[in-house]
Amino acid sequence: MKNTRRYVALGIGAYLLFALFTIPAALVARFVARPDVQLVAPSGTLWHGKAAALRVGPAPLGSVEWRLSVLPLFIGRASADITLKRDDGMLATHIVLRPSKRVTVSNMSGALPLASLGAAQLFGGWQGNLRLQITELELQNGWPTDARGTVEIANLTGPASQPVNLGAYRVKFDGASTQQGTLLGNVQDVDGLLAVTGTIKFTGQRSYEINAAVAPRANAPASITQALQYLGPADAQGRKQISLSGTI
Repeated sequence: MKNTRRYVALGIGAYLLFALFTIPAALVARFVARPDVQLVAPSGTLWHGKAAALRVGPAPLGSVEWRLSVLPLFIGRASADITLKRDDGMLATHIVLRPSKRVTVSNMSGALPLASLGAAQLFGGWQGNLRLQITELELQNGWPTDARGTVEIANLTGPASQPVNLGAYRVKFDGASTQQGTLLGNVQDVDGLLAVTGTIKFTGQRSYEINAAVAPRANAPASITQALQYLGPADAQGRKQISLSGTI
């Protein structure tokens, strides 16, 4: 009798384990589905799955593949390696989700066109290539609170009415600011028509603030120099001051 019960228990356990590891990826699509998030044509399983397309808002980001780790689930975390691919770019990263709505993104690298993120519609037709090298990024309720790495925009071109290739610009993050609840990044030009130095600040109130000094380089076309005249008088180094802020 004891052996029979043992075999029954082992059989039930094996069945549950098999069922657990063969949960279809379609359930993942239902779990992540939001009015502005959609996984199209999922295949595979919960643990190793794919989707023909990931849409966030109006932006079709590309196909996506994930590998979910088992052990972190025992301490209440979801941990996965994620790869996003498209004909004109790719992105790979590791993500850890916690019940507190805190998300850790690590080892993110890749390049995507701005147009794939819906930036053309959001920023009046500006185009460019986004390059990411993020060692670590912390998000709380979807808002950045800590980051280490660089975000670069190459071939920044716009506006749509009179497009000019302004070159490449970079934001570098070295971790959270000493001021609690504030994340600060340093902005600079890499190879552009504009000499740029400044900062971008994110605060816990879901607000951002951009402050930068901008000056045209010697090879900048007259249209750029004329456009900068609207920013007001220049400082002693010939730089114009830009200040933008808002809440998301």
